[in-house]
Amino acid sequence: MRGDAGVSGEAAGAKGAAAAPGNGAGARIQLPGEAGAGRGIAAHHALLARWVRSVLPRRWQGLAAAAELEGLVATGTVAVLGAHALQQAGPRTPLDLVLIPPQPAGAEDPLTPSALDGLLTEGELPLGWRVRGRIWLRRQLGDPEGLWLWQHAAVIADPAGQLAAEIPVALGGFRSQLPQLIAQRYGWLRTGLEKAGEARDVLGRALLLARAAGAALQLPLLARGEPYPPPQWLSWQLVRVCPQGEEIVQWAHQLTRASGDCEVAGMLRRTIDELLEVSGYGETLVRQYWRRA
Repeated sequence: MRGDAGVSGEAAGAKGAAAAPGNGAGARIQLPGEAGAGRGIAAHHALLARWVRSVLPRRWQGLAAAAELEGLVATGTVAVLGAHALQQAGPRTPLDLVLIPPQPAGAEDPLTPSALDGLLTEGELPLGWRVRGRIWLRRQLGDPEGLWLWQHAAVIADPAGQLAAEIPVALGGFRSQLPQLIAQRYGWLRTGLEKAGEARDVLGRALLLARAAGAALQLPLLARGEPYPPPQWLSWQLVRVCPQGEEIVQWAHQLTRASGDCEVAGMLRRTIDELLEVSGYGETLVRQYWRRA
């Protein structure tokens, strides 16, 4: 496999991934989920790259499609997405490996699971892999959550530069849609906070407040000009990058638990309004919300 961005830190991460004596089957490479919190992200991604290269041939041994899969690893774009790339995986969290051939897969529907997809749950670490085309990748990058996942992926290989070419294009598209995304999420926030009391049943109220809470977590990231992660990492990312993140998360959590407590709703809205004002959306959005609604 040719070198790339996912390999550049391998030398730096070699000590963290140093092998220990095995059970007679050779040296054992440290698993990606072991002591991950103590590594920097570059060293962690280097460990993932080393693990994938060393372990995949053995894990795929005996599969009917083993040779085809190894060929994709050697020539295509290979990346680890999700929990393992973010250093948030547990010891039994499956590794989410995506393989993208160097050329689009003809007329194949990019959303249709490939016959080469698989999941191995036995062994030292569960391993799942997906084979997808370039059209699928573009659709992923066209969504703020998908774009965020790929920005934080551990890139094992990108010899043809597919990913390196697609991400800047996707970022440009995201930024061009940023005002509309912010206006939509702000509408969800205001509607949820102000209409929850009019809901005819508990479920309707909960749905309005849940959407408002989600928008409150997304808006600070959008105001920074950044895409946002999927729900399972949204609070985590907000606390990491936003000075007000911890209190916003706390208020959003209280909002959904307290069924729309007015004091909590007021504090949450004021904080979001202040962030949008600082980011330049005060006049066009916050103060003229009802004209735009």
